[in-house]
Amino acid sequence: MSLHQRKPPAGELPAGGSPHSRNHTPRHRIAMTDSQIVDHFHKFGYRVKIDQIAFTIESIADFVEAREKFWSKAGLIRIYDPPGLLVVEDARPCVAQPVRDILVVSLGNACAVMGVMNPDHAALTPRYARLME
Repeated sequence: MSLHQRKPPAGELPAGGSPHSRNHTPRHRIAMTDSQIVDHFHKFGYRVKIDQIAFTIESIADFVEAREKFWSKAGLIRIYDPPGLLVVEDARPCVAQPVRDILVVSLGNACAVMGVMNPDHAALTPRYARLME
């Protein structure tokens, strides 16, 4: 790095933190900073922290299908704009889980999901659509 290049703060690095990163989790497939992703969810009226957001390579269609076939309470689709956005209000994917809103946003090579009970940020191929756990 030359004297004229400034390294951005860690929280502002694009996904992966480095163009040479070998981490291929779904989060690292998204070329947005954590704060940009959180701001994107805020545009829809949801205040979340980055650790409350799950990342997956599942598609919006996968979540629509899981909602119809597997969720305990399907909730109400407020917005469905394939292939990039799904907002479901008052859903309960599993009986033992609380009712909540679920937001799935396609951000290019992966989706960001609000409403997963225990997001696993280290998993290489996490699947959340069916159980949202």
